[in-house]
Amino acid sequence: TLMNILETTPEFSKMLKIVKMARQENLLNKQAYYNSKHTLLLAENKHIPDAFMNTLDFDKAFRFVRAYILRGTVTINYLLENGSSIYTPFNTEAPMLATVVITSRPSYEANVLHRTREMEPPQPSLKGEITINKVGKVLREIKTTNGVIIVMDNMADI
Repeated sequence: TLMNILETTPEFSKMLKIVKMARQENLLNKQAYYNSKHTLLLAENKHIPDAFMNTLDFDKAFRFVRAYILRGTVTINYLLENGSSIYTPFNTEAPMLATVVITSRPSYEANVLHRTREMEPPQPSLKGEITINKVGKVLREIKTTNGVIIVMDNMADI
C-alpha cells in the first residue's frame, strides 16, 4: 500500500512523519476497492528541509498531506498525455498545475498502424519533463496496491 512504501523506504521517513502527524495513515493504508485508489505526491528526505519539519504541527501537516493527495491513479504517462491542471478532492478551488514539456514523441512504424480490430492500438511512449506547481520536477513513480506515489525533487510550501 501507499503507507507500506512510506514505512519501508528510508528516504521517505520525513513524509512518513508528516503523514503520521496529520493522522492520515488509514487513508494511505486502505486496500484498493472500487474507486478508492489515490495518488500521493511526495519528495525524498533530502528535499524536505529540517526547518520545515521543526515547525510542523497537526494543522500544517494535515493541510500539507491533503494538498498532495489526488483521488484516483495519476501516473507519469497520464500526466504526459493529459497534464495541465489536476484537482485534489480536498481543495478543488486551487488545482495543482502540472506543466508538461514533451521532449520526444516517437513516430509509429507502418506495420503498427495496420492492426486489426482485435489487436490493441499502438501505445506511444512519450518522453518529457513534468513540473508540479512550478516547483517540483517529477522524478519517478511507484505503483502500489491502492494507488501510486509520484516522487518529486521539490514541493510547494516547504
